[in-house]
Amino acid sequence: DLIIDMHGKLVRAQVKYANGKPSRTAGAVVVKLDYENRGRKFFTYQRSEVDALIVYIPQINRLCWLPHEKFIGKRKIHIRLTSPKNAQSKKITFAKDFFW
Repeated sequence: DLIIDMHGKLVRAQVKYANGKPSRTAGAVVVKLDYENRGRKFFTYQRSEVDALIVYIPQINRLCWLPHEKFIGKRKIHIRLTSPKNAQSKKITFAKDFFW
């Protein structure tokens, strides 16, 4: 969606809107990343297509900049807005860590 000049380097960024609908997990939003063709074959973003993902989250009125290693090859990503009740932190994408 965008080409951004970041410190003299051009970055290909895909822009998404996290519509505020929560995922099944309380305190998180889900961002759909896959797309399908007419033959109902699903595709995900590949490293050769995009460098970063920018997600607008209206619930907190913030943008998150996610590097390619967070979303390449995934069909969706859950972004946590609050800490989980069980205090888990491994393999969780916290919005606060990616504010832009």
